[in-house]
Amino acid sequence: MAEEKFVAVDKIAVIDEEGLAFDILVGADPRQFEVIRFNSKVEMLSAAEGAEAPFSVICVCGEESKLFQLGEELSESGDIQGIPVLIVVSHDHGLDFLKALESGYDDVIDLSMAFDEISLRLNKAIFHRVAQSQLKSTADQAREMAFSAMSDSSDLGNNIQFLLNCNYCDNLDELGQMLFQSLQNYQVHCSVQMRSIYGDKNMEETGLAKDLESRLLSELKDKGRYVDFGERCVINYGAVSLLIKNMPIDDEKKYGAIKDNLITLVQGTDSRVKSLEAQKSLQIERDFMSKLTSRLQEVLENLDESFQMVMKQSTELMDDLTLRFEETIMFLDLTEEQESTLETILKKGIESINHLYTDGARIDENFHKLINHLTSQFKSGDGAPRGKTLQELSSRL
Repeated sequence: MAEEKFVAVDKIAVIDEEGLAFDILVGADPRQFEVIRFNSKVEMLSAAEGAEAPFSVICVCGEESKLFQLGEELSESGDIQGIPVLIVVSHDHGLDFLKALESGYDDVIDLSMAFDEISLRLNKAIFHRVAQSQLKSTADQAREMAFSAMSDSSDLGNNIQFLLNCNYCDNLDELGQMLFQSLQNYQVHCSVQMRSIYGDKNMEETGLAKDLESRLLSELKDKGRYVDFGERCVINYGAVSLLIKNMPIDDEKKYGAIKDNLITLVQGTDSRVKSLEAQKSLQIERDFMSKLTSRLQEVLENLDESFQMVMKQSTELMDDLTLRFEETIMFLDLTEEQESTLETILKKGIESINHLYTDGARIDENFHKLINHLTSQFKSGDGAPRGKTLQELSSRL
């Protein structure tokens, strides 16, 4: 014997105190519908609250004067929201359809109809319920996607704003405060550690540092991009480590979204930390070059004074040597040719020394001009020399 295939039936709740409609509705299509009679609204609502499967349709039968009020009461009940409610009358002649619609009824069943027509009305109500349920589900999904898109757009705008504004931070304190302002958008409590060759900066929202959290970030900075433990998560990137102290562990989607968005902020912070580090290095180099040129200028001035003194002493020495030579040569009993030869040698020697003095003075003058130009550039107050100026200076070296 072949097994009978199980077919689910739709439950039809009938509020029929006098039993006027129950017998007819039962005969509509007993293979498809399971008709359950209740004597009152309270009895039906009590059964609906404890039922494993809700009713597919609710039919209400009774005196017309009470049906409209009962329909309004059922439409306000939260236990049967979404279930179509049909008004059942012995005949629909004279029924105020507009008032029935305003009372919350979805359709009308006339007991004088044929069973096929009644079954069709019940099926139509069930199909409408399924369609509305699917439409509501689609609308809920669309609404959720819209809210998610708006949230993602807001987060993206917040991150972009931070990446733009962080370039105006002049030190790590300003950078940390701007980071915490952006983190407020995600409703998280954090501590941050920014590491630089000129010193580390640890801080939380208050601007102060907590020793325990600072030590924790120092120990976990090389443990990977993300370190999760309980409600806490550490994000590491380059010279920056961020400790999040209240991650939403019960919401996996939000948990992942926070990590995906905050890594962008951490990357931007790391980039600015390195930029500030480079700026400070350049400033230190500039200060060094400024001091170096000042020192070179002092040395050059001393050298110039010494050079002038040496030239003066050398001139006096050569004059004295020439005078002594002329005085001595008179007592050497030399021929005129020998005297002329010695005088020529002495004259050429004096001329060579004078040429050397002239070349030395020219070199000293050029070097002096270069040092003066360097000093004026590094003391101009307009920042480091521009690229074009550096090219000009390089061409003079």
